[in-house]
Amino acid sequence: MARTWLNAALFQLVWFAAVLGAAHEQPGWAWGSLVLLAAQTLTTSLWRIDLAFAVVCMAIGFLVDSLWSWAGVLEYTGAGLAPVWILTLWAATGLSLNHSLGWFRTRALIGGLAAGVVAPISYLAGERLGAISVPTPALLGWVALSWVPIFGILFALANSLGGEKHDTR
Repeated sequence: MARTWLNAALFQLVWFAAVLGAAHEQPGWAWGSLVLLAAQTLTTSLWRIDLAFAVVCMAIGFLVDSLWSWAGVLEYTGAGLAPVWILTLWAATGLSLNHSLGWFRTRALIGGLAAGVVAPISYLAGERLGAISVPTPALLGWVALSWVPIFGILFALANSLGGEKHDTR
């Protein structure tokens, strides 16, 4: 259980470091905190799967956030494509699927719906902290709708690949 809470705390650290780092043009904050989360992940029995999920999530994040940027739903300072700091957040998500987000593995639909609810809140919080611009907040509904199946599939995949090995220590 302690590892799960540590993973959750490090996941939140990555979020704040990435968002505040982007707002203050300090990208190293995101990478440094991601290294801590990755190091914690390497101490678990699922580290290979977790690292694969980090790469997959970064690819998904690059495609999805670049699409939202291109469509004008989100505006990243000086970037038409998803910036590195947002990819760091997606990587952190991949490193957390089997740990602090592990409860959703056997509840993929609930996890997808929860992600859909959290998506607009996360982007709006990022805007308030100065990392991103959301020109029309109502359009975040599309982001939320896209996160439901993405995360539903990710949680179901984590469950099938991790089996009974959910790390609850």
